[in-house]
Amino acid sequence: MKTISLNKFWQLLMLVLLSALSFKFLPAWIPALRKEWVLLVIAFMAITVYRPKILLQGKFLAVWVVYSLVVFLRVSFGSPMYSNYSIAIYELLMLFVVVFLPQIIISSNEQKFIKNLLLFCFISLIFYAVGSYFVLQQFPTNAIRGMHVLIQDEGASAGFDLYKMGLVDYALCHGLPVLIPPLIYVIKNNKVAKAKWLSIVALILIVLLVWMSESTTAQLLSALMIFLGIITKEGKKSSVIVVIVLVLPFILVESLQLFVLDTLGTIFGDESSSAAKIQELQHSITQGEQTGDLQSRYEHYTQSIELFLSSPIWGSSGVQGRHSALLDRLAVLGLLGFIPLILLFIEFFKKVFSFIPNNARLFYIEALIAGMSMLIAKNMWFWSVFFCLFIIMPFLFLYDFDKSAKK
Repeated sequence: MKTISLNKFWQLLMLVLLSALSFKFLPAWIPALRKEWVLLVIAFMAITVYRPKILLQGKFLAVWVVYSLVVFLRVSFGSPMYSNYSIAIYELLMLFVVVFLPQIIISSNEQKFIKNLLLFCFISLIFYAVGSYFVLQQFPTNAIRGMHVLIQDEGASAGFDLYKMGLVDYALCHGLPVLIPPLIYVIKNNKVAKAKWLSIVALILIVLLVWMSESTTAQLLSALMIFLGIITKEGKKSSVIVVIVLVLPFILVESLQLFVLDTLGTIFGDESSSAAKIQELQHSITQGEQTGDLQSRYEHYTQSIELFLSSPIWGSSGVQGRHSALLDRLAVLGLLGFIPLILLFIEFFKKVFSFIPNNARLFYIEALIAGMSMLIAKNMWFWSVFFCLFIIMPFLFLYDFDKSAKK
């Protein structure tokens, strides 16, 4: 009788947990997987028991503990963002899993685990693209965004019927732009034809899902990442070109800003939700004032910034702007909590960067720009976004397609 090894059991368990947390159709069909905090607790315990030595490497655990203590203090003093300990514990468990799990996989070079996870993600993208298309035929009025709002108001159970049909999670659509740079890297640099074609299909599916989500931020970031991926080449000159092409013209030339926005407006179409926001951006550039959704975002950002300035060191118990994940935490936790959080991010990104092939590092930086831009621009502090940024994106860079093709 064959017995499963501890390593294989652990990998299988983590695959199930990651998939259930990341893809809503699984808990929609399997009720036992619907308690996200339970899944995170199991993942936390599995990581802690299976590879305790990983926890002691580097500064990760110490920084995570400091951040946890600041968050718990904020809960005890009172905060609309951390209204109870369960919210704080969920966030801390999520950060723990996305930071330490990839380290275990990367340090052990578990290529089979990466392959299985990437394969399931690819299948899920196909399911989401097909399912979301047919759901939107029945509910054409922004069902993806609407379902996200409904779940925030009424709980996860409100969306199970449509998630069973394959409706993509709105939060996941905000994490998908992060995956565009590594996919373009594989397409441009990998010699395995199968890897290239799978990456092309995955890229098309991501663009379709982001398009169907009608999220302007995700759409703009996706367009930017595709453009960056196309012009990025190996060598230092490429990074200089990226800076010159993207940064200086937008700062110095107003006409170029308007031209790009006009082009994007033509691409998205007059009937899309992004068209109105693009017009608001154009109005802001030409008239120097914000209107509509842009004005609303500006007010939310300003609210968080003013709250931070009222107590920059210790944080505040006031109401944050609730439109920027990072600005909100800066305001509520102050520098005392925000610095450990950013240090945790930096330490993780640096460690992954050390494993990334030299010719992929600029693509990796572009992916980080997409991820951090999303956390700054939107209040997308959700597992799906962190799953793309901390787990799938590094795995796409680190998976050995050449070795897999030879087997």
